[in-house]
Amino acid sequence: MPLVKTNDREYLEIGYFRKLHGIKGEIELSIGEEQFVDLLDTKGWIFVDVNGEFIPFLIKSFYEKNPVTVVVSLEDVYTYEQAESLLKHSVYISLDSKEEKEEFLPQDEYYEQFVGYKGITVQDTVLGVLTKVEKSSTNPLLVFEGEKNVSVPIYSDFIKEVNTEKKEILLDLPPGYLEVF
Repeated sequence: MPLVKTNDREYLEIGYFRKLHGIKGEIELSIGEEQFVDLLDTKGWIFVDVNGEFIPFLIKSFYEKNPVTVVVSLEDVYTYEQAESLLKHSVYISLDSKEEKEEFLPQDEYYEQFVGYKGITVQDTVLGVLTKVEKSSTNPLLVFEGEKNVSVPIYSDFIKEVNTEKKEILLDLPPGYLEVF
């Protein structure tokens, strides 16, 4: 699911309005991942992309129809016609904190924001600068360029800390890992 950045906010696409549900303005939201249901519950607001503008809607209520479909009732959407105007539009939530981004963004997208940061091991070995995040469906990698090019899997045991002030990524790699490169 893509992350969209505007001047003041970052939005994560969670799905799209698939079809109407009844005649009182309820809409079926097809969601990309089950964990996005938690966001609906905690956020209370969604944003609908209407011609490139993110229009906020307050969620009055919702329930899960199945693991990938949520039936949503929105504040100020009471009629079939109002709901119909939202069909096929993408639905987003606002990611307001570092913790939300870390939890809900796919890992490769989350770490892309740190391109240009220096990679350092807990033993003070400088790997170089993070130049890209290599996307793979099975194992995304952080690619550091320095004296050697080093690829590190995005794995929580390897990545200990991201220091945004120092622009550094602290890594704890297994013994002998760097000898492979």
